[in-house]
Amino acid sequence: MSYYTLGNYDKAKGGHDESYYCERHCLIDYRGDLKVSPLSYFGFGVRVVTQSHALVDGAFYAPAINKTVIVGDYAWVTSYAILYNCTISHHAIVSIGAVVTNMTVPPYTVVAGNPAKPIVRWDLEEKRWIKLSVALDSPELLDI
Repeated sequence: MSYYTLGNYDKAKGGHDESYYCERHCLIDYRGDLKVSPLSYFGFGVRVVTQSHALVDGAFYAPAINKTVIVGDYAWVTSYAILYNCTISHHAIVSIGAVVTNMTVPPYTVVAGNPAKPIVRWDLEEKRWIKLSVALDSPELLDI
């Protein structure tokens, strides 16, 4: 099995051993600002991108710009998700195939879709999932 790296492997950034990502066929970009907790979980085929190019007047600007990807403790990034310029907080879940860009996923929240949007969150006091009908900015809570 194999995995792909952009830049050089760095355990301080990647959190897991290379064999962890290799077993899951992931692509991990070590060139930008990356911080993955060793207590996080990854599915198969996850793509983590930390570097891109700027758009200037509708055209790509050549120099690369670094972006930050942070994955917190006990976060679960499921298979075929794409992470770019985002923070996945502790105990958050990224659904299969979700594209998470330019956002912070709050703790105990599940995001899904392209672009990813919060769909449910775990209520610690009531010990149940709460469905989010719109977004976390103005949640209209519905019981599941």
